[in-house]
Parts: sequence; structure tokens; C-alpha cells
Amino acid sequence: FFVGLGRGENMCDWESTVMVLEPALSKRSVIAQFSLASSSLNISRYNVTLVKQGPTTTESSVADKQSIEAKPGEHSMAVVSFGNVAPGVYHLRIHPDDPGWIASDCSVTVTDAFMIPENAQLRAALSASLICGLVLLIVILTASIVYVYLKRRTVPPCASATVFLLYSYDSALHFEAVKALHQFLCEVPGLRVIFDVAEANEMGAPHHWLPTQLRHADHIVLVISAGVYEKVEKRQMPTDEYHPWGDLVTPAVYDILRLDELQKKLVKVVMYGTSETMVPTPLFTRGVTFKLPKHTGRLLHHLFGQQCHSALHCRVRHPQWPDPESERVFQKALEKLELESTI
Repeated sequence: FFVGLGRGENMCDWESTVMVLEPALSKRSVIAQFSLASSSLNISRYNVTLVKQGPTTTESSVADKQSIEAKPGEHSMAVVSFGNVAPGVYHLRIHPDDPGWIASDCSVTVTDAFMIPENAQLRAALSASLICGLVLLIVILTASIVYVYLKRRTVPPCASATVFLLYSYDSALHFEAVKALHQFLCEVPGLRVIFDVAEANEMGAPHHWLPTQLRHADHIVLVISAGVYEKVEKRQMPTDEYHPWGDLVTPAVYDILRLDELQKKLVKVVMYGTSETMVPTPLFTRGVTFKLPKHTGRLLHHLFGQQCHSALHCRVRHPQWPDPESERVFQKALEKLELESTI
């Protein structure tokens, strides 16, 4: 409210107490409440003028005026309102509308100046638009930051890794599953897979080939199978054993159990159709275990020194691990082998 205090003991020097409602000004309205004269003055009509102020007093102009009627003594306050007021600076002038009041000799109630802001509605619309624009800008910036962050996270800190694929030749059917895993890993960019001992003869020292590869590989991927269980748990050699260069599982596992640095590299994979009970007891608490094809994404993240905790999390962090088509082919191969094994 803009408040002006009243005074006066007779009609000529009477002045009103006026309160102008400030919130209405932004809506281009002037609403004022003013006190009425005491019943003893017998004033029943009041003249209220809305004056628009100019640069000087002589340039002020009457914007609107109203005549308010009130029975003496019936009310102590009256309300006057002006709507659709043009932007500018205004004040109110109030005086009795009575023959006993003479303009040249008597007092006039004049309020303090108040302002109707220019383009109040447009300003409100612009403010709302500005707020919406800022919110939209914040959303876009946040989305951009998240996108850049995820994009950067898709580039692994270690661009390459070497994997030694260790397996037991249990049967031709099982060997097909191992080859499917080998093919899947080979199609991962930056992943080098050591699968057989063909290069051992090229080294000229085949008997040193196994410990050399175990030591130089970043990870030792052991395919869990019945043959591995028999060799490690029961120390037996399957009767139908076949390997292109002797048995690698037994000496490799002995080295893994003996050396802490190799235990840290151990990655056990349990493929579709193989029971987890096939994990040899000495290896049960060593290394990490992944079920395939369920955990292909988690396996690849681990091989590159990354971590993820679910299929969705893996996809968000590195969508290319695994490649959807390679993963589909790998799954089909395992499903086919599982179907053949049940026939």
C-alpha cells in the first residue's frame, strides 16, 4: 500500500487517509481505499481524480475521475478503482464534492506518486520466457555434459589387452564351444588372443612357451569344463585327451596356484551348459568368474580394466563391448552346441 494520512476538523481543511494497493499497479489498475469524513461534517459525495504527472506541475493532466457517494456516518471507508490505466506516473486527488468546499481556499488530499509500469504484461511474458529459456539452456548444457562424459568414457584408458585362452580338450563338441569363444574375443578391437601353440615352434623353445605367455599376458582366461575339473581336482587325464601340443592346463594351473601375480590375472569363464560345480576347489576363490553369454559385457570390460554391474550399465559405458552382431553369433553357437549335446 501507498498510505497518506488524513486530518482536518471542518469541511474546508479535511483530508483523507488513502491507501493505494500496490500489486494492482502491475496489472494496469489503480485501486485505492480512503477514509470518509466524520458524520458531523455531513459530506455525502467525494470527488476522486487520477492525475498523470508530467515533467512539470503545469504539464500534469487528468487521466480519469470518479464521484463516490457515501451516506455520512454509515461507513468509515470507501473504495475507488480505475482500470486499463496507461503506463506512467500518477497520483490521486480527493476532496469533498460539496458547495461548501471551495477549490481556491480549501485543502485537497494528494497522495504520493505511484507508477504504472510500461508494458507490464509484456514484461511478465518476457520474464516467463527468460526463465523458460534459462531452464532449457540448463537442460541442454546438462545433457551435453552427460553426453561428452559418456562419450569419453567409451574410450578405454587401456586401448589393448592380451589374453591367454586356456582350455581342456574334453571333446570335439566342447572344442567347438572354445573356438566360438575364441572367435568372439578375436573380433573385439584391441584384444589379442593367444589360443594355440603354433607359435611355440617359431620361438625355438616350445617348453618355455607356456610360462612366457602366462607371464606376458594381461589376463589368463580359463574355460571351466569337466576336463579341467578332472585334471586339477582329481589329477586325472581324460582317456580321449587331445591337444595340439600336449596338456597345458595342468602346468598352467600349478603356476597360477604358485604365483600371486598369475592369480591376479585369472579369469574363469563358465559357458552355457557347464555347471559351476566344475570349478576345481583350488581355483574356487582365486580370480574372477563370468558366466557366458550372460556376462559378455562385464567380461570385456574386465579385460580392458573397466567395470560395469549390469547389462544396461555396460551398454551405457561402452556400447561397443560387445559388438551386438558378434555377441549374437556367439550366443547362437553356444545354443547350437547345447542342443547337440542333449540329442
